[in-house]
Amino acid sequence: MSGATTTASAAPVLSAEDLRRAVRDAVRVVPARARVLAVIPDRTRDDNTDLLFPLLSQELAARGAGQFDALIAQGTHPAMSDAEKRVKIGAGLADMPLVGTIFDHHWDRPSELVTLGTLSRGEVSTLSGGLMDQDVPVQLNARLAPGIYDYIFVVGATVPHEVAGFAGGSKYFFPGVAGPELTHLTHWLGALATIERVIGRVETPTRRVIEAAADRVTTPVIAFTSVSTRRDSGLLTHALFTGGLRETVRQAAAVSSQIHVRYTGRRYRRVIALLDEHYDEMWVGGKASYKLGAVIEDGGELIIYAPHLKGISTTHGRLIEKYGYAPLETVREMVEGSDESISKAPAATPTRSSSNTQAAIYTWSRLIAKTAPVAGAARRSPGGLAAALALRCSGWDVRIFEAACRPREPEFALALAPECSNRRARAAFGCDAAPLDY
Repeated sequence: MSGATTTASAAPVLSAEDLRRAVRDAVRVVPARARVLAVIPDRTRDDNTDLLFPLLSQELAARGAGQFDALIAQGTHPAMSDAEKRVKIGAGLADMPLVGTIFDHHWDRPSELVTLGTLSRGEVSTLSGGLMDQDVPVQLNARLAPGIYDYIFVVGATVPHEVAGFAGGSKYFFPGVAGPELTHLTHWLGALATIERVIGRVETPTRRVIEAAADRVTTPVIAFTSVSTRRDSGLLTHALFTGGLRETVRQAAAVSSQIHVRYTGRRYRRVIALLDEHYDEMWVGGKASYKLGAVIEDGGELIIYAPHLKGISTTHGRLIEKYGYAPLETVREMVEGSDESISKAPAATPTRSSSNTQAAIYTWSRLIAKTAPVAGAARRSPGGLAAALALRCSGWDVRIFEAACRPREPEFALALAPECSNRRARAAFGCDAAPLDY
């Protein structure tokens, strides 16, 4: 669907009524008795699905739609519990007169996938700028096959992202509800393109590939793409764009680049990062290193404080243990010299391009020997402040940046305990705490 794009971004922060008007305008094209599937984010994404999903249910019911289901765009992440799903869609927060089944996506079950064509070797080469040149089937969850639903809604938020440049848009299809081949190809393509040349940019090799693949979906699609920040008062929605996948993600990225990115004007010798507790596996905890690479000096150190990790990765743990985290050139050599297909090694994850940056973790002792670079940390843990104080006492050059606006995305600079007030900062560090949004 290429319909007109509706924006509700006139106000700095959108009200519930602003969101309702945007939703109502967007669903006017949905006829009575229509079957609608909403593709929604999983628990690792901090967004306003709990507000939008009830609004969609109410407005679709008012139009006489016949069915409204949801499919979780979890990619290769572990499935959510029933309780987590209810929280995600806002169950109990508002009336939902029309809601059916919430489906998990199983990327590794061929019986639950449909092939909608193939991106040829030549297409992949052109779209990737020559970084890759192989045929790849366009496989998606079978519920997106023609004739199953009359409309597909894509509900999600846009933030800077290390593989696609920005999250949102077609990324909710690939890898959100995709099969293994294209999922692995896009992650490896993001690594080949290098994080420094991808993150915070809209027109990237991965974006071009996933948008070409999304063109194979023939069911009409309406995107509900938002931009939000997290404050102590809760989630604030700054923009909501509805319409096609391509235009809405670009509109949202323009807003995201203004409110989610902060420029430090310098690099740092030692950097401390905290991750939200929703990143509870080391694999997704790697986002700290991706986001922070640009502000670490060559030869510098990244400390990622991580008391809450549950393990390496339910899905990719074996491959991570085999290949680990290393500079791109090293990972390429390891994979090419092994019996593992490159398409089956998405977890062989490069760190920043330079091999000169050291990383350390403070987490489970049994993980340290296996995986030096990556970990996470509970954003509100007082342990973050304790770690900062200990490092400061040891002569480290540490500054405190107060609350980040998106606790589920790592801060784009030194990030320490958000509960640390300016008073504490002056007492402990001799400097004022500064807000840092990302």
